[in-house]
Amino acid sequence: MGLTFVVPVAYLLPLTAGTLLLAVGALGFRAERRRGRRPLAVGLVGALLLVVGKFTLDWAPMTYGGIALRIGASIWNAWPVKRCEGRLIQVGTQQHSGS
Repeated sequence: MGLTFVVPVAYLLPLTAGTLLLAVGALGFRAERRRGRRPLAVGLVGALLLVVGKFTLDWAPMTYGGIALRIGASIWNAWPVKRCEGRLIQVGTQQHSGS
C-alpha cells in the first residue's frame, strides 16, 4: 500500500499475498474457540477483494472495501465471547407452591 519506494513493484504482489495469507491464517487458527469460521470467511473475501482490486483491476474502491472487510473480520474475531465453562444454567424454571 505505498511501499513502491522501498520494494520493487515486482515483489509487491507476492509480499502482499504472503502477509494476507498469514493474517487470514490467524483468523482460522483456533477459530472454534472464538467466533467460529464466519470471521475467517469474511477475512478471506476481504483479502481476495484487496488483491483483485489492487493488482488486477486497479480499482481503489474494491481495494479499500477489501481492507475494511479485513479490519472488520479481525475486530469481530478478537471480540470476547462469553462462556459458562460448560455448565448449563437454567433461569426461571422453579415453581413456587402456594402453601
